[in-house]
Amino acid sequence: MNKSFYLLLIPIVVSCTQTSPPPLTRMDCDWQVVTKVYDGDTVKLENGNRVRYIGIDSPEMNTDPVDPFAIKATQENEKLVFNHKVCLIKDALTDNEDKYGRLLRYLYLEDGTLINKTLVEEGLAKAYTVFPFSKRDEFITAEKEAQDKQLGMWTKENISNQNTNSLVLSPLEAKNYYNTYGTVQFTVMSSHDSGKAIFFNSETNYQSSNNFTVVIFYSSKNTFIKAGIENPAQYYLHKTIQVRGKIQKYQGKPEIIVSSPTSISILP
Repeated sequence: MNKSFYLLLIPIVVSCTQTSPPPLTRMDCDWQVVTKVYDGDTVKLENGNRVRYIGIDSPEMNTDPVDPFAIKATQENEKLVFNHKVCLIKDALTDNEDKYGRLLRYLYLEDGTLINKTLVEEGLAKAYTVFPFSKRDEFITAEKEAQDKQLGMWTKENISNQNTNSLVLSPLEAKNYYNTYGTVQFTVMSSHDSGKAIFFNSETNYQSSNNFTVVIFYSSKNTFIKAGIENPAQYYLHKTIQVRGKIQKYQGKPEIIVSSPTSISILP
């Protein structure tokens, strides 16, 4: 073979072998190895820190029975990050850690894959919009696309047959589940004691079309007093809660009537 021809082939061969994407290179990366996966949105690192993924919420593993999509989300998370080196990134709009001491982070693989968003795109987690974060709109769009494609938890079969008690709904989602039992999570932005009933609202303006309301009639107030909650309207104000019960439609908006404080959980 002609030597000059052979030399011309060398760069061609080299360029053909460079097909894998370059590793993620960011100055603010904290590179760690994931040594344990708890569920679809929480992991443990080799340095002992636990990490809660920013901006997403996957079905819980600690329910009875366990939501099958909690298992699927955990399995997918394991496949993506277990024993892999990941880049941990903070968000300026989010606290450094939650009240459980877990770091709040975005997790990237070396090829640039954002794990938080990937799980939402696959329908194995929802955009968690209770707290602000910079990728909020991006994750909401990813969730909507997963719904449109009927991926993961958004399949028609799952939506029609699921037990809504295993889902944590937003006030807007509650409108899709009238006359079913479910769990709704929101921050109590306003409250009112009318002397006949107590109201918790998800909106500052309770007349907003987006408002969700919790109603406690005075006939049930004594159950709260026995639990040490003398003034429920003030006790729950500005707290993030999950309320369980039958989602009903009243004046075109969703509400749940509760008769006991055991139906309301305060989130940290």
